[in-house]
Amino acid sequence: MKLHTIKYLIPLLTLLLAACASGPGRERPKDERQLDRALTIYQQGRYFEAAELLYPMWQQDPSNLQVYEALLDTYFQLGELTRIWSLQQKNRLDSVKIDVINAEVANVSEDCKENLPLLLNADTTSLSREWQQRLYRIRALCAFAAGDKLAAVIDRIRLADMAEPDQQWLLYDDIVTDLSALKTADLIMRIRDFQNEPLIEGWLEAAYLNFGSDGESTQLFLSDWPNHPAARYFYGFQGDKGMRKIAVLLPLSGRFAGAGLAVQKGMLTAASDDFEQSHELLFFDTGSAGENIAGAWFSAQAAQVDMIIGPLDKASIEQLTQFSPPSVPMMVLNQTDQDYFQFTLSPEGEAEQAAKRMWEDGLRRVLIFAPGGDWGQRMSQAFANEFVALGGQILNNHYFNPATRDYSATLRQQLGLVESQLRAKNLQSYLKLDLQSEVVVSAEIDGIFMPSHPDFARLLVPQLLFNHAGHVPVYATSHIYMDSNESLNNDLSGVIFAISPIQFPDGSLRETLNFDLNRIGDSRDLFALGYDALLLVDRLQWMSRVSGGRLQGLSGLLSMGPDKKIYRTLQWALFDKGGVVSIN
Repeated sequence: MKLHTIKYLIPLLTLLLAACASGPGRERPKDERQLDRALTIYQQGRYFEAAELLYPMWQQDPSNLQVYEALLDTYFQLGELTRIWSLQQKNRLDSVKIDVINAEVANVSEDCKENLPLLLNADTTSLSREWQQRLYRIRALCAFAAGDKLAAVIDRIRLADMAEPDQQWLLYDDIVTDLSALKTADLIMRIRDFQNEPLIEGWLEAAYLNFGSDGESTQLFLSDWPNHPAARYFYGFQGDKGMRKIAVLLPLSGRFAGAGLAVQKGMLTAASDDFEQSHELLFFDTGSAGENIAGAWFSAQAAQVDMIIGPLDKASIEQLTQFSPPSVPMMVLNQTDQDYFQFTLSPEGEAEQAAKRMWEDGLRRVLIFAPGGDWGQRMSQAFANEFVALGGQILNNHYFNPATRDYSATLRQQLGLVESQLRAKNLQSYLKLDLQSEVVVSAEIDGIFMPSHPDFARLLVPQLLFNHAGHVPVYATSHIYMDSNESLNNDLSGVIFAISPIQFPDGSLRETLNFDLNRIGDSRDLFALGYDALLLVDRLQWMSRVSGGRLQGLSGLLSMGPDKKIYRTLQWALFDKGGVVSIN
């Protein structure tokens, strides 16, 4: 009986196996091949073909996440936003890729800051390299749209790290620029958040140290982060070592000899501080009014130098147009319209900084009180241009004759005291009463800009106090400070003014220098100009490439604009009972 049963079971099993082979299970490999083909075409960037294949698959199975992600991205790549919105109404699937695509769509149509929370919580471990790059890119854009510049630059750092090596440094240049513009307080708050992500932590620490602009933090950073990409941007780490032989054109004789010798002394001091002895300085005298500039120019060319610094005086600079452009980089030490690097102690630049400082301090309507003459007019014009551009208002601009010692009548008029007195008299006449009234400065006046040297300021400031304007803040440029003698500066109490590091009398700078500041004499600013000019030699190409690149010099915090000019950011101080107090 058993044999008989087996005899009939064998054909039955054969029929069942044949039925299985010809049933629904046989179609599955074909579906998988179709899906693989569609996804391959999508990954190859053949989006029109991919759309035709993927859409029917999605209709057949709307819950297939892989098909939905590919179809959604295909429509995005084709710019078919309406199709994407239509799909989104019919499907509620979630994934990191879908969040990225939705943010990219939002960024095209308006901005994507509303998409940022989902992107911040995205799990990147499941993403391919390409999708990680897309996540970082769109998250940076969304963070910027939301006003979080630090978060935006952090994702750009991650993105740059994934770029090809030949593209990375261009991306890093922009990152340094953006990091340099961030507030130090913001950096401090975030550095320790990235202890498990050394790439980010190193960049933020480098930015906090201002990329070694003080010349001292470089070794500290390099010892902690020897292989970090930010190390490339530290002072002295990637200087232009080709600039070894330098011609310096200065007025070393004649009426400008004092200025030229002070600049020369600064450069020689900086060179002696360079323990590597990387610079050979050749000095050429341009004369008292540029009479020797031709000889100095051609002698420098014949010496086959790697760079030229100078001239200093305007007469010599004006004659440069008569010569063929040099074949080596050149940095003039005064203002010029020619296409050279420019580093100068520009008084107008200080006036512009005063305008920005007053605006940042909340002052909107100001008076300008300046000494008469060309210098006072140039300073007033530079300040007014910048202050008005910021949105401020110049109520009046008055030039005083320095030879006149009593300014009371003019001040009463400019400060609105005359109008105040007339209003009080009119009120008394109308009420027929003997009223007690006090003359007051016009409430419209928020502050006073006073470009001035000490002698004029010591006359004007006490008279402002006498004429009821002691509460009105007064701002000045560094030219107001010439002497640390407290008895001379006592009349200037309350005046806020710009000051370069080498001028500041608190002695903190002395601790970091290898020379005695007391031996410099009265020409400290010109000494600092020469000292910083040599420091800039190894930094010029870096600063011209990275707009955020800065260098802490004796003359100020130095940076370069797109016009190849070196700009100085000064400190701010306050006269207080004859002394000087920092208010940075």
